[in-house]
Amino acid sequence: MTELKSASINHSYKNFLANLPDQILLCGGGSHNLYLKERIEKLLAPIAVITTAEVGVDVDFKEAISMAVLAYWRS
Repeated sequence: MTELKSASINHSYKNFLANLPDQILLCGGGSHNLYLKERIEKLLAPIAVITTAEVGVDVDFKEAISMAVLAYWRS
């Protein structure tokens, strides 16, 4: 499953983005999977792959933040 996920991320970045980013921020449960991070780094080299924790946002806040945004948009 990890190979499928990393291949899917690689495919999406290369086929749906006009320009590749300088870095990729991982968050949520997948950010705890070091093998997933390693595979994404290899497939999308030389793009830097880091977690949101490295830029000051706890990786486990993804779901909470997304629910808050959806609630705000709903009101």
